[in-house]
Amino acid sequence: EGGGPVMAGAAVAAALLIPGAVFFAVPYSESLSLAAVVWALLAARRGHWWLAGAAAALAILSKYYLVILVAALVVEYLQQHDWSARRIRWDITGLTVPPALALGSWIALMGHRFGQPLRFLHAEGTWGHHLAPPWTMMQVAVENVTRRHFLSGGDPAGIVYMFDPVALLALVAITVYAARHLRPVYTVLLGLGVVALSTTGLPVSINRYMIPLAPIYLALGLLLARHRNAERVFIALSFPISLYLLDHFVTGRWAG
Repeated sequence: EGGGPVMAGAAVAAALLIPGAVFFAVPYSESLSLAAVVWALLAARRGHWWLAGAAAALAILSKYYLVILVAALVVEYLQQHDWSARRIRWDITGLTVPPALALGSWIALMGHRFGQPLRFLHAEGTWGHHLAPPWTMMQVAVENVTRRHFLSGGDPAGIVYMFDPVALLALVAITVYAARHLRPVYTVLLGLGVVALSTTGLPVSINRYMIPLAPIYLALGLLLARHRNAERVFIALSFPISLYLLDHFVTGRWAG
């Protein structure tokens, strides 16, 4: 993104220091999802549309909500073609066909194997996730903190439930920053990520679901490279939070 090696180093450091980075070292799909998103974005920047679509398909198979990546890649295609409908060519299908085939095949497999084509959506329901307006999630988040956990005299470990809604608010702030400083493709991906993560009805696992949204690290890398004080604040906040979450994860008090 023109930030040079300093920004690149800061972006990598941000990826390693964010509170959810613990999931890079455990058998969850976040590492694969992030890699697929990075590959898709890089291929798209270089104009390799079919390769970008194939990487997007892999991302979707690892995390189905990453279907939002396809919309972001289409934005990148349009930008590289000067936002002109007349310059759209057949190669744009490279961004849509592989993801459609991958998701369609997965749905067909679920239908054949389990008799429920959308079984992966039903599985999310077992965790309390369901389509709901964003204010529903925020209401539940406030109730979790004030009534069910440490503020109401409950388990002090309940403080862990604060991090998911705070992470969502941080994602909103990062999206606004990206809109001012990064390419539209990144802003679109982050904005759709905000919508996807804020409409699940339950503020759970947001820290983890944010990990594949690669533009987070570009935005943070740019911010940290430009402002040394921001770097110090980021490290001072992220490091103890990461240790706290790691402790809860390895002791079985939190599954992410």
